[in-house]
Amino acid sequence: MLHVDLGETQLSNLLASVNLHYLSVSGLKTREEEVGAALESYAEESMIKYLNMESNLQENTHGCASLIGQKTGKVLNVKIKSKNCRTCDVAKRKGIVPKEHKCSKNHTGSSKGMEPALVVDMIKDVINKGVDIKEIAGDDDTTGFQRAQNVLKIKLKKRSDKNHIKKNISKQLYAIKKNYKELSQRVINYIMQNFSYMVAQNKKNTGVTTGLKAMVGHIFDDHSFCNTTRMKILGGFRFNLAGFQAESA
Repeated sequence: MLHVDLGETQLSNLLASVNLHYLSVSGLKTREEEVGAALESYAEESMIKYLNMESNLQENTHGCASLIGQKTGKVLNVKIKSKNCRTCDVAKRKGIVPKEHKCSKNHTGSSKGMEPALVVDMIKDVINKGVDIKEIAGDDDTTGFQRAQNVLKIKLKKRSDKNHIKKNISKQLYAIKKNYKELSQRVINYIMQNFSYMVAQNKKNTGVTTGLKAMVGHIFDDHSFCNTTRMKILGGFRFNLAGFQAESA
């Protein structure tokens, strides 16, 4: 009754329909609290159990990362991290000394720490081969980037690739969607489409800054940063600023 919004009247009608006597209000409240406490306790135990299970399932024992060249688009370096070695594990389980072998275990920290460790190893390997790295592009997690600078004592520029930027923009739009009913699926798709067009039009030039301003302004009928080509491509629909209502263009 506490969680399904079933009141005293509904319960009384239910019991009357099966010819059962109705409990007093005080008696009903007492039993409700007793059962509610037991259910909440069981639910808490269940959540803890499956939270630990989920955590264990996500504890990866292997990790792999690659470094891709900006100009060639080719793989320049690959590193693999592993938290275990089958030969060592079998020997440990049998209580014997493992035979001589090439051990694959090269990571003893947490699974979360694999990615930054891989980034550091790849950059270090490339530098040791006589190639300087000035800039790296990746997701918006800067842990590996910061660790590489601290461990290797180098200065790097960090850039985010467009796929991760698009993903983060979309994620933020959906996060605020619940507070703004006008931000419909169609509007979000339109904003993301504009972003894709803007990036495609401004490869290898500084127009991306102007493009970002034009992308937002265009939706609200402000074309001070738009050019003729962009206007033709974007098209779509615009917003009425006063009422924040989407209108077909």
